[in-house]
Amino acid sequence: KGQNVALTARPVRIDSIEIQKYHWPKLTVEIHCGSGTYIRSIARDLGERLGCGGLMTALERTGIGEFTSSDGINPNSLTAATIADAVLPAVDVVSHISHYNCTEEEQAIISRGGAFDVDRQRFTKNHLLPDRPGDQEELKKNPPVALVSECGTRLLALAETRRQGRRIQP
Repeated sequence: KGQNVALTARPVRIDSIEIQKYHWPKLTVEIHCGSGTYIRSIARDLGERLGCGGLMTALERTGIGEFTSSDGINPNSLTAATIADAVLPAVDVVSHISHYNCTEEEQAIISRGGAFDVDRQRFTKNHLLPDRPGDQEELKKNPPVALVSECGTRLLALAETRRQGRRIQP
């Protein structure tokens, strides 16, 4: 509509920026950053600081969490017969957060979206505070939890802890 949009600054986490290639006027960098980082803004800001302007011509996400592009599968190689073997179990995708093994009674509560009290002994992976300093304050409030079956092989839901970690809310 031709309207100016005021962008509000927000904190992001940049772990590293590495120059891969430079040949005027093109610069290729690899950036390791936290979620929610808007890479196009980095290109714009870098161009402003250099006084020459910045334009991004390509962007490739090479990883998210513990998964990298080398873990991927070419979708053209998938068939009805091979897709089941190619799909990871959902529980593997959330291995980076705390896991809580749910009883059958809790599974019934989860199916209705209800909250329940925590039995701290049933956390099988307890990462309630992450290693990344920038994320700690937010996660202390309501850390994410993967609610899994009693044997820990099936992801039931994602949840947050409440009341200083004494309750879980899907």
